[in-house]
Amino acid sequence: MLTGFTTMIQITSAFALFIGMFTIYNSFATAVAQRRSEIGTLRALGATRAQIWRIFVGESAVMGVVGSVAGL
Repeated sequence: MLTGFTTMIQITSAFALFIGMFTIYNSFATAVAQRRSEIGTLRALGATRAQIWRIFVGESAVMGVVGSVAGL
């Protein structure tokens, strides 16, 4: 019975992880779509794809840290 319960919890955890990953992907896809003109302006001013990628990753890291601290 304990093995069945443990397996059920693991499956539920994997499902929650998948939903969390999908939610994060969806929020970033929306952020990129909403900021398309800003990205275009940065590209026109000479920013590389790597620099724009770092901007988005840096912003997400800051939001992740703030959210983690608030959650704790």
